[in-house]
Amino acid sequence: MSPLGIGRLLKGRSLTVEDLRSKVKNQDDGWEKILLSSLNQRDQELRLEAIRLSKHLPPEDVADSLMGLLREQDVDVVVATLSAIGDLRIESALSAVTGLLGRHEQQIKQEVARCLTRIGGTKGAAAIRELLDTPRLPQSSEATIRDLGVTAIPSLMSALMDGRRWVRQNAAVLLGLAADKRAVPSLMVALNDNDAGVRVAAVESLGRLGGKDAVAGLMAALEDDDERVRIQAAQALGKVGDEIAVVPLIALFTDSVRKVRDQSVKALVDIGEPSVPALVRGLNENDVRMREYCARTLSVLKSPSTFQPLIDILEDNDWSVRRYAAEALGKLNNTDAIPYLLGALEDPIDFVRERAQQGLDTLDPTGELRRRYKPVRRKKWTKYEKAPPRTKVSEKQEVGAMDMDVAEAYTVLGLGLDADRGTVRNSWRQLMRKYHPDVVRNLPDEERLNAEEEAKRVNIAYEVLMKELRE
Repeated sequence: MSPLGIGRLLKGRSLTVEDLRSKVKNQDDGWEKILLSSLNQRDQELRLEAIRLSKHLPPEDVADSLMGLLREQDVDVVVATLSAIGDLRIESALSAVTGLLGRHEQQIKQEVARCLTRIGGTKGAAAIRELLDTPRLPQSSEATIRDLGVTAIPSLMSALMDGRRWVRQNAAVLLGLAADKRAVPSLMVALNDNDAGVRVAAVESLGRLGGKDAVAGLMAALEDDDERVRIQAAQALGKVGDEIAVVPLIALFTDSVRKVRDQSVKALVDIGEPSVPALVRGLNENDVRMREYCARTLSVLKSPSTFQPLIDILEDNDWSVRRYAAEALGKLNNTDAIPYLLGALEDPIDFVRERAQQGLDTLDPTGELRRRYKPVRRKKWTKYEKAPPRTKVSEKQEVGAMDMDVAEAYTVLGLGLDADRGTVRNSWRQLMRKYHPDVVRNLPDEERLNAEEEAKRVNIAYEVLMKELRE
């Protein structure tokens, strides 16, 4: 419509936003023509208002004009247009809408998701799949993705069977954000996907959704071949907090990947007191790593019921188990532990003595109580203080005892294969200045425990290399 035509309708006055709203609301004579013409006005405020009011027109009358506006560079115009197309459910605009995924503006991508959701139907579902084929799209805006998931659950569940990896992975993430338990069976199937990224996304979403079926799927995922899936499953089970997961999580203490073991500790701490009985039973296992990680977890949980089991493992043959036992006893606020901690001060391993001293300082800051007790030691530690002569063994046997080969030892210390004994010693000292328990004692529990684990690895690496270079 020409400006002259609008002028006749307005009787020579300039069109304002208030005029446009009034004419559309009252449906004055010629309001449709004025509204369509206003979509192309230069006045930004007037044009945006016209786009918002276009929902009052029949979709077939305004479709071409709105699709033309999608080619504009102005972000506000494009976003308003997408909103109008979604409200009017203009299926013919789907191609133009999905084409906007190439725009870099995040606001436009978010509105594309909303628009596709509103259009719905078979064509809308197909367009949603195209939207999902954008790498890492779900991380762009959780609010938008949640909005998309709530109204597009069937399309998203169907997308889990798509042949494209990104489509399946993004659909799995969206189903979790949608918080709709209808998605649980489909996500359980996705746990068998050939792509580890899809399985990780499915595990994360099952953790968000929770419920008995979801927990069963998460426990099965603890046995996945990919460590990322196992880590995510352990984390999710910790957040769900179901005590049925305690035993499977403890079984991860023997996992070959340290990050998996560490995440299992965090998950059991999240579950809390229900984990304690199974952890106490784990203290009696033959596997050293199992006992060590059970003691480590108990040192964080600080459960009073663990007093006697911790006293017992303070005599464990493995120094790392004794170290965590001493630390846990110091946190229980039970002064009956003082004589046992006094006995641990005579342990041949400095890490154990340090933890015992810290425990005594916590239980008896003034030193008054410890003067009333005699140290209690049920073992004399002769096997540690004076080791019997060893026969010559092969390198492979020696390394196996320490659970670290020479190549890994060089890696742990950050050295090349040409390093000499002096270089090894200097590297060990630098790393211990960073990870030694005295340095990290004031850090949060999680960071401190990780640093102590690293200190243990550094010490083992040092022993392996010094022996290797001596020979």
